[in-house]
Amino acid sequence: MQKYQYFPFKYLWILVVLPKMVQFTALFAFLVFVIFKDHGRIFSNTVSNCFYILATTQLLAIIFHLGGQDPSRIFAAINTVTIWIIAMLLFGHYKNSSIDLTKIGKYCFINIMILGFLGILMIVVLKFGRTNIAFLGNDLTISDWQDGVQTLRLGAFMEYPNLIIIFILEQLPLAFSYLKCKSNKILIILLIIMVSIPTWLSHSRAGVVAVAISTGIIIFSTMNLRGRYLQIIIVLGLLAGAIATAVMHDEVVKVLQQILVSRQGSTSMRENIYKTSLQVTLENSPIIGNGIKTEFFGYPLGSHSTYIGLFYKAGLIGLIAAVLGFWFLFQLLYRKLTAGGTRLFYVGCYLALMAFLIFEDLDGAEWSLIIFWSLMGTLTKNVNTPHPK
Repeated sequence: MQKYQYFPFKYLWILVVLPKMVQFTALFAFLVFVIFKDHGRIFSNTVSNCFYILATTQLLAIIFHLGGQDPSRIFAAINTVTIWIIAMLLFGHYKNSSIDLTKIGKYCFINIMILGFLGILMIVVLKFGRTNIAFLGNDLTISDWQDGVQTLRLGAFMEYPNLIIIFILEQLPLAFSYLKCKSNKILIILLIIMVSIPTWLSHSRAGVVAVAISTGIIIFSTMNLRGRYLQIIIVLGLLAGAIATAVMHDEVVKVLQQILVSRQGSTSMRENIYKTSLQVTLENSPIIGNGIKTEFFGYPLGSHSTYIGLFYKAGLIGLIAAVLGFWFLFQLLYRKLTAGGTRLFYVGCYLALMAFLIFEDLDGAEWSLIIFWSLMGTLTKNVNTPHPK
């Protein structure tokens, strides 16, 4: 096994805090090095081919809509296309490499511990009267509004707080798998705590739900239920949830309304971005998309949702190709992973992340896209994988 293959996971936090352009340069250099080590071989499959179609379609849309665009937005669009191609090439590399998932799981666990520490650091900093710590231009805390009151949310030195949720959902499956292989329930409890703190402090409403589902699957997976017992528990859980929702319908609706209005400014802006992005694409270029994200009240159109963003950037062709790619990836995960609790855990966390991407961009940061596809490559390879039993 080549040690360089572990670099993106081992040094992830270095990537996270680096400026965007430095991230891109480092990842591009890493790809060149990987291709050199692979003797110039480039691996592709059905999944990566779908996303190559996405990247090609967006590139065509960029060329078609170049006229009158802000050069910085053109550069950002080309950057997005390039980072998707880099991600697919690394996905192909990791899918065709022998790699120790236990070792990657260890790095994922350490990465989450660092994030949890940053959440605790925020609490301590606020306790002592400070409001922020900055590092390389990124902030530990970021100003926010909740229920009409100005407050602070965890930034964790990332570009924006919702990346915290993507970070957790990407790292959590292998981190838990690593601890379960070690049969260390104390560290599993610590993992859940260190995931919960930054999730709550991020103030991401959809993120809290997605991480709660994933941690619930962790707790469920530690029960080691199999076969008929597993099926019975799942059915009873779904039935109990349906009955509780029906009986307490008014209370459930009230809670959901409170959640939605707790950050009304964010909700309203998201709605406007989504509606305008869809409208502009349907009116101007529904087949190949707009390619370039234009500004809308300080935010780029096609942002804050992976799926709407794909449609905005690459139209129906790109969106269909991406949806097929994600579906083929889901099939690979389901087939490659062992049956029972392990399959339930990985697939459940994957679906939780896919649901969260309704409200967030997978390619919002260079590292988030690269780590996702590198991890997916390692999981779908499944060579000599010490999965928990």
